[in-house]
Amino acid sequence: MVGIATAMIIVFMVIFSEIYGDNLDDKRRILAEDYGYSLQNEFIVAASTSNGYTRTFDVPETLEGFEYGVEISGASLILNYTYNILVLPIPNVEGNIVKGSNMISNINNTLCLNC
Repeated sequence: MVGIATAMIIVFMVIFSEIYGDNLDDKRRILAEDYGYSLQNEFIVAASTSNGYTRTFDVPETLEGFEYGVEISGASLILNYTYNILVLPIPNVEGNIVKGSNMISNINNTLCLNC
């Protein structure tokens, strides 16, 4: 009897662990996508504005406690999270994105990030 009860508890723990892990992966993906689209929008708005536009925005250290990386490569915004990569198209921009405060400017119709 004790052996059967122990085996059932272990099976339930394994099933719960799998479900919990899947939910965490989904949460990380949703957070990264939402934040990625928000950042992408910063670049699109700046590119569509007139000369002289400047805006400061913050890039958090974590996304609700989850570690991630963010970088710009060519005309792509790249977010790395867990074992996944999200690549979003953005207008051409000079400069680099950093965690913390970032300033984007439209100078002579050229986007400048932290320049």
